[in-house]
Amino acid sequence: MSLVERRDTNGVDTRLVDGLMLFMALVSAGMAGFQVYTYYTTWMWQSLVVAAGSFAALVLIGAAYWVKRRGRTTGHDERAAAGFLLIAAVLSAYGSGELAFTGSTLLFIVGGGLSLLLVAALFFQRWARVWVAAMAVYALVLAAINLLEPFTRFDVTSSSTLTVQVLLAVLVGTFFCVWFLVRAMLGAGTIRTRLLVSFVSLVLLPVVAVGIATVVGGLRSDRQQVINQLESVAILKDAEIKPWVDDLHSDLALALLGDEVMR
Repeated sequence: MSLVERRDTNGVDTRLVDGLMLFMALVSAGMAGFQVYTYYTTWMWQSLVVAAGSFAALVLIGAAYWVKRRGRTTGHDERAAAGFLLIAAVLSAYGSGELAFTGSTLLFIVGGGLSLLLVAALFFQRWARVWVAAMAVYALVLAAINLLEPFTRFDVTSSSTLTVQVLLAVLVGTFFCVWFLVRAMLGAGTIRTRLLVSFVSLVLLPVVAVGIATVVGGLRSDRQQVINQLESVAILKDAEIKPWVDDLHSDLALALLGDEVMR
């Protein structure tokens, strides 16, 4: 197959699109499996919410791949339909994370924003409009979750395991999103598209760094707070035990003195 044949009507390498779907499927499957494992080791039911959202994303990704393959065999352009399914998969994966956990909203915004940007750039000719619309829906979903809070959410900063998991997921996702975006820009047909993708990426990448620093700083602050609380409890217990020990010494001295008098 020649280089021209490997590109769709939008000028995007079809192998890049297939690679994106494979990457999203692997991440969704891995996240679902890890969250199920977390539930059975910690009995934290919020993990099942994320597992369900990740599994739903995996199903949507599979549907998007099927739609795209059907378009190849029938000769119809099904790229937009597959793109909308992938947008729904991103919303399901990141939305379930926000629904179950607190303390990582900024990271979810950045990770979801980059993922939506990548899908829009690869699947839609008017990708900027689609990305803005998808981000608006995503922002409304996150805002509704934070305002309504349908059930109790778990603070990821209180668990070092979950904090590391979120950080690694966002870092790996950001790295591959940037890599896919660079590949997409190299195959873009116009300088305008390259400049727009570059501008959005340069805006979002610093936010990733700020979000990671915020989570790490919050984790350290929580650890210091726990240490301070333990030290306070130790001081209070020492204050309670010391008078009891003094009374015990006094009673023991009186008992010994009584024995000597009896003799």
